[in-house]
Amino acid sequence: MTLGRADVTVIGDIVSANAARYPDREAVVDGGRRLTWAELDDRVVRIANGLRAGLGLGQREPVSVLADNSLEYYELFHATAMAGVIMAPLNQRLAPAELEAIVEKIEPRVIFHSPGYEEQAIELAKGANASAVAIGRDGPGSYYELLSSGSSSRDAYRPSPEDPATICFTGGTTGLPKGAVIGHRSLAACGPRAIDYQGLVGFDRHLFVRPMAVAPGHRMVAQHGFSVGTTIITTRFEPELFLRTVEAEGATTSLLSPTMFSMLFDANVGEHDVSSLRSFLYGGAPSTPDLISRVLETFPSVDLHHVYGGTEAAVALHLGPDDHQAGRLDSVGRPLSGVDVRLVNDSGKEVPAGEPGELLVCSDEIFTEYWRDPEATAAVRQDGFYWTGDIGVIDDEGYVRLVGRRQELIISGGFNVYPIEVENVLATHPAVKEVAVIGVPHSRWGETVHAVVVSEKHSPISETELVQYCSGRIASYKKPTSVEFVNDLPRTSVGKVAKQVLRDRSGKE
Repeated sequence: MTLGRADVTVIGDIVSANAARYPDREAVVDGGRRLTWAELDDRVVRIANGLRAGLGLGQREPVSVLADNSLEYYELFHATAMAGVIMAPLNQRLAPAELEAIVEKIEPRVIFHSPGYEEQAIELAKGANASAVAIGRDGPGSYYELLSSGSSSRDAYRPSPEDPATICFTGGTTGLPKGAVIGHRSLAACGPRAIDYQGLVGFDRHLFVRPMAVAPGHRMVAQHGFSVGTTIITTRFEPELFLRTVEAEGATTSLLSPTMFSMLFDANVGEHDVSSLRSFLYGGAPSTPDLISRVLETFPSVDLHHVYGGTEAAVALHLGPDDHQAGRLDSVGRPLSGVDVRLVNDSGKEVPAGEPGELLVCSDEIFTEYWRDPEATAAVRQDGFYWTGDIGVIDDEGYVRLVGRRQELIISGGFNVYPIEVENVLATHPAVKEVAVIGVPHSRWGETVHAVVVSEKHSPISETELVQYCSGRIASYKKPTSVEFVNDLPRTSVGKVAKQVLRDRSGKE
């Protein structure tokens, strides 16, 4: 009852394959709007033709979306894949300057936008000499005009499995955004693999609460289609909304972050019927054994699947329900079938079990390249492997435990924060002489941003003022939650800031 690798080689095949087999099964739910696979297929074909004929988009040209989760956003993932154009979503949580930098790099032909983002999208489109297409209202130049005017005939063009399907932007150690190009072959590989490790048999009801703009959103859209499941869309994660939707829609599975688990503990879980839930996937941020033990107690009949991966690596390691019950909660799992994982030292030599090394991943799901950035690509893609920057230890049974990061990435609430991005903003304040940013542990968010600041003499400044200074310059989740003022920063023998000393002072392991 699920699709396999033989059914789908390019992502545009998913909807059509399900419509042919299960035309009357429910494909997607967005509030009061419900579509069967046959109805979704008709709309996706029309939009795909509208992209090419109506908007004049050519092969491998990018389009962007600045919007909240919605039926239209979901349709655009499938329609762009069917049309052979590239989907390059814009994370609506980013600050205007960050979005401008991304749009400048993508150079999209079109920016779709939902209500609430119209003014911003029009400005971004103007700077990129692109068209702005509205979602959520009728009229000329709108998404619905594109849908109604698009042909229902099958377009003759078919993308290659090697063609890019999506671009997912993530931060970089230089502070500049990097666009991870994810190909059709990669997205087509993630579906069957997810069905296997999660034990899906078809017709599951997937509650979609993560932003569609980020990497899990890209891949989950494909995975839901492979499982011939129903995608239940919510615009955001709120504990009570999540529980009400599970109860009303009979949701069977969802992808959450450790932060979302923490938020659910504050909700009235016992007041809702969540008996339909069968499994949770989680990952994307550090979690503690105590937190996961609470999840097991709160949802005793729900299987837990921890997945380790990332924007560039997809899912590489998996910790299944039996592992959770056995108490292996300090591990991020073992390699999935078809995934080659190695841990190497600074010389690139594989380390033995029990010794720390950088985690390398090779699979048919890893990203193709960074968009228009061959140097950054070459730095992390070597001999078919992706160098994750994470430091781990593998045991004799193949379980991996993470012990640190080669690069100083902070993961707060499931979102990546690179210290230099925050440092670059704080350093522009006239009262800041020097600044170093590290992550510190947090019970809800996993980590939060901590800034250590040397201020200019005769220029007093408060913690509140510095945090407020970041507003509008970087995303809210990147802003410091704490600021420490010092006379000077510790240095290494070559003059670099000794961040490990700062972490030791703050209590960070």
